[in-house]
Formats: sequence, C-alpha cells, structure tokens
Amino acid sequence: MAILLFVGSSTVLARQTQSVPTNITDNQLVSVRLGDLPADIRAQIIAKSQLEDTKQKIEQYGQWVGIGKEVGVAINDGLEAVTEKAEKFANTTPGKVTIFVIIWKVIGRELAGLFVGVPLIGLTTWIFFYAWRTLFRGRIVRTVNAEGKRVEQFVEATVKSFSEGERIGAALALPVLYFIVIGIFTGTVIF
Repeated sequence: MAILLFVGSSTVLARQTQSVPTNITDNQLVSVRLGDLPADIRAQIIAKSQLEDTKQKIEQYGQWVGIGKEVGVAINDGLEAVTEKAEKFANTTPGKVTIFVIIWKVIGRELAGLFVGVPLIGLTTWIFFYAWRTLFRGRIVRTVNAEGKRVEQFVEATVKSFSEGERIGAALALPVLYFIVIGIFTGTVIF
C-alpha cells in the first residue's frame, strides 16, 4: 500500500506541475528580452515603439508651437502699445524736445564739426596762403599818395631780408604749423 500511495501521490504531483496555474490573467505583465522574441514580433514591437515616440514628439512640438504663438501675440500687442504711446508722446512739446536731444546725442557732434570745423579749416587755409604770399612772394600794394592819386608799389617778400637758413626754416615751419593747426581743428572740432 505504501507503494500505491507513493505512486498515486507522484501522479497527483506530476499533474499539478504540468497544469496551467489559475492565478494568471490575460492582463498580467510578462517581461521578455527583445532578443528572445521571433523577428516578426520584434519588428512589430520596434515599429510600435517608434510610432509612440513620434506621437510624443508631435505632441511636444505642438505645445511648443502653441507657446510660440502666444509669445508672438504678446510681443506684437506689447509693441503696438509702445508704438501708440511713443507716437502720442512724440507729438507733444516734451516729446519733440526729447527727439531733438536724442538726435543731438546721435549726430550732434558731427553737425557741430561740420558747421564749425569746415569754416575754421577754410579760415586757417586762407591765413596759411596769406602768410605764404607775404613771406615768400613779393606783392603789389595799392595806396593813395598825397596828391590823391592811386599808386601801385611792389613790396619785396619778407624772406628776402632773412638769411639762407632762416628762409629754409620759414619754408619748412609754415606748412608744418599749418598741418598742426589743421590737425588740432580736425581732432577737436570735427572728430
């Protein structure tokens, strides 16, 4: 009888190990390595995964586009408000003064250089040529004599009374002085 009990119990045990457990459901999660699956099922899983990734990216991009549109509308509305207020302010007296000050800050120095520097350069150039003519060329001086007649008299160049070294020094010093003065005018007034 012991043998019968042993054979009977081993049969029952064998049946219990070969039968499907009753606690497994269709919704139960089972983990399997991707490499252990057949190739066609693996391809389906990869395609489904890529599709889900693409859908998530599209949703994210859609959110970004929505945010970008909202930011664009906000910036547009803000700029319209600023433009409207700036236009109203520009039509007032303080607005016109402000515009003048801004323009002066931007191009005022150039305008001052143009209106002050150019006449100064012209005056300096005229003085240079007058000094050159007086020093190095003779000139005709027109005067009225005691009898009331006009008399033209030739006056020798001032440099004629200088020694040779003084003449060379004057000939070199005058242009150098001219360019120094022009440099000061252009450096301080124009630029």
